[in-house]
Amino acid sequence: IGLGITNTKLYSDTDIEKIHRIAELEIEFEKIRRLIDSNLPSRFTCLFLAEDNIDGRTMLKNMFSNRKNFRIAPVEFYFIKVHKADSKWIDAYERNKNIHLIKSYWKGENYDANPQYEYLVDGIVKLKKAEDQKYIVENFDTRPYYHKS
Repeated sequence: IGLGITNTKLYSDTDIEKIHRIAELEIEFEKIRRLIDSNLPSRFTCLFLAEDNIDGRTMLKNMFSNRKNFRIAPVEFYFIKVHKADSKWIDAYERNKNIHLIKSYWKGENYDANPQYEYLVDGIVKLKKAEDQKYIVENFDTRPYYHKS
């Protein structure tokens, strides 16, 4: 298994095991979301947002340990569903595999007195600043993908 069409980065067995572990965790969280409240945004299809503060940046660094720099941009929301959850429940579930931990995540409960919130957003999100839009266009492939059959 690899990433990229040219200069493909092949994954190690350890990387593949980690990917499978994360996929299984996400499936369990999705199953419980559907039981608790199927109107909440799905982790499979939503945008993940963080607050622009020390806690939000810490959460991003924990989620994306291979990334060094983050660009946090102000956004506007339209036609949206949002779920604010303490991401510490995910780590707790990874350690203990207790279904009640997932339920607490979807109920929006704090894990402890120092929550690390993530926001799951389903809807239309617009960047507020033109320089953020320009940065994305210049640094990421924003062309639509069309599969030729």
